[in-house]
Amino acid sequence: MTIDAREFERCSIISHQKGGTFVLHAANRQFRLRNVEDVSVSGTGVRLPTPLKENTPVTLSYTDHDWHVTTQGRVVWSECLKQQLYLSAGTPAYHMGIQFDPNNIEDNKRLFLALRAHLDPFTWAS
Repeated sequence: MTIDAREFERCSIISHQKGGTFVLHAANRQFRLRNVEDVSVSGTGVRLPTPLKENTPVTLSYTDHDWHVTTQGRVVWSECLKQQLYLSAGTPAYHMGIQFDPNNIEDNKRLFLALRAHLDPFTWAS
């Protein structure tokens, strides 16, 4: 059993449920994300089709209609999922933890607060 030492509450967002677009820029590549996992003020989890090395700098952005939010971070861990479970074709095979830049806490807070509308079921239209 592992101990979860996360400092902040985490939530998950599936972009197609809300209409926005998540994009991760890293290593001169751009990845459009279907979802982000465990989002908090300090970081998030993502799944990508190819691995990124630890300490790779990243930019995560979310765009929905007329607003755009971006924050910087780095890869803090990466694992290959191929050996752990069955993956269907097209399923991202690498799970990574992204730590947002702790020196940029104001942008991190803005990203998280902007996403609260997508995290909080009380704000969802029925």
